[in-house]
Amino acid sequence: MTTFWRTFILVVAGLGAAWAVTQVGSGPPTALNTLDEPAPPAAAGDAPTQADIEAQIRQAEEALGDRANPNQELPVDPLRADVAIALPSDI
Repeated sequence: MTTFWRTFILVVAGLGAAWAVTQVGSGPPTALNTLDEPAPPAAAGDAPTQADIEAQIRQAEEALGDRANPNQELPVDPLRADVAIALPSDI
């Protein structure tokens, strides 16, 4: 058998195995076997109201206290990773 036919049979077997793996229905869902399925409908009442969202934000801000400000002053001292080191020029 020539090298061409061995390679051809190996490629066809690989393609067949790849196709067979996508046809298996058992196991966890993957992108290959869930793209065609419709999404399950959302249950009524699952979405939070605007008042619920605002209440959760207030609760988080109260729990964080003065740390809730994202624009707070950051430390100015350099971190260990920011310290410059001298390297020899032959590197």
